[in-house]
Amino acid sequence: MLYGVAGEKAPEATQGTDEAGRKAYRKAWEEWWAANGKDLDLKKVAAAQEQKGFTLVCQYEPAAKATGSVYEVDKEGKQRWKIPNLAYPIDAQYLGDDKVLITEYTGRTVSERNSKGEVVWQKAVEGVPQGARRLPNGNTLIITRTNLVEVNAKGENVKTINPPGGGNIYAAARFPNGDLGIVNQQGQFVRMDAAGKELKRFPVGNVLAMGGQIDVLPNGRVVVPLYSMGKVAEFDAEGKQVWEASVANPGSVKRLPNGHTLVTTRNANQVLELDRSGKQVWNFAADGRLMGATRR
Repeated sequence: MLYGVAGEKAPEATQGTDEAGRKAYRKAWEEWWAANGKDLDLKKVAAAQEQKGFTLVCQYEPAAKATGSVYEVDKEGKQRWKIPNLAYPIDAQYLGDDKVLITEYTGRTVSERNSKGEVVWQKAVEGVPQGARRLPNGNTLIITRTNLVEVNAKGENVKTINPPGGGNIYAAARFPNGDLGIVNQQGQFVRMDAAGKELKRFPVGNVLAMGGQIDVLPNGRVVVPLYSMGKVAEFDAEGKQVWEASVANPGSVKRLPNGHTLVTTRNANQVLELDRSGKQVWNFAADGRLMGATRR
């Protein structure tokens, strides 16, 4: 919640794993509060963060020459809008103000579109695109099989980060403080700072090479969909598994504000919401092969 309130002004400090680190982390937030607390209207912040229960779904149709669509459904699974005829959409992010960021695998593009499908912004991707996220500073982080590329609003490359130790990137996500986390082809989770310097590395298991999506949490933990192992697992900052739930062929995960976990199942074509005990509390059955899902 603190990161949601602070936005771009959030401190860059990382939650420590020892007493000194935790004190430094706490001090960074205390300094942020001293500088910004008096100007915050927490009632407005809470209203802005309230979950609407709308789920953004990204899917493709293998039988239709790798086309696909991105659409949003409400709590009852009723479709609110749909963007069809995409070139193998592999990832999507709702940006607000009726805009969505879409990564097209065979189209080799990342585009910002409105819910009618009209292109507002577009960037051609060199290499194999895995996903993209709009950053707080307005730039866009593009995840490819071989590197992470940050581009500005003009589409100009402002930063390229190659994974430490080489190897392909199978999934990646950005921590609230700007650090980056990837799962590589060896099934290792690697945490890097914003410049690409390795901070931590530990084994987690294999995710899907195409369309696999992890989630990283402000406390340094990572949630991983372990496709071949049939489970979703959460690891702490040191690499210890602290939670798991059985899911057949999980492809993507997203930890929700209520502590539940949103999971897509690749073969069953479903979006599942699991509580902390692993019990299914909501599901949506899609009519095509799912690549990912997020909730707002």
